[in-house]
Amino acid sequence: MKINIARLRKEPGAREDFAFIWEERFDLGEASLTKPVQVQGYVVNTGGNILSLFMRISTEVALACSRCLDRVIVPLDLTVTDQYCHEEDRPKFFADEEEDAATVFFFKEDSLDLQQAIQENLLLGLPMRVLCTPDCPGICPSCGQNLKEGSCNCRKREIDPRLEVLTEWKKKMKS
Repeated sequence: MKINIARLRKEPGAREDFAFIWEERFDLGEASLTKPVQVQGYVVNTGGNILSLFMRISTEVALACSRCLDRVIVPLDLTVTDQYCHEEDRPKFFADEEEDAATVFFFKEDSLDLQQAIQENLLLGLPMRVLCTPDCPGICPSCGQNLKEGSCNCRKREIDPRLEVLTEWKKKMKS
């Protein structure tokens, strides 16, 4: 989705609102979209040829439970605030190439393409760990049985002989 910002660049205080539904699929790694991405927001010229983007992104993604690997649907509701400056205005505001490089994005055309900003923020908004239920028992490390569906017939794991000393130490500490 591209937003024409030619008028905004010329008028300090000018604002352009937008709202759209993005139906294309993004590459989100192991996550997959289960609903289209809803985007709404606005771009405003805050003066000095700096444009501020305010955007809200809403969707749902499917992820694997961190313990049992079952599919979990996770709603995402993200708020994005970015600043943009046209490449030709860079020398006016930023003397050093590295200065403010982390906080201001530069563009060359008279439009902002929001696809990259949406995809990056969706990736950054994904939770690092998802559980299907707070008490998910996970899977058996020996046979792979999903312990949520039932217990497995594996024997109790024997203690690693290298760690058996710690078991003895723990027993001594309790007595």
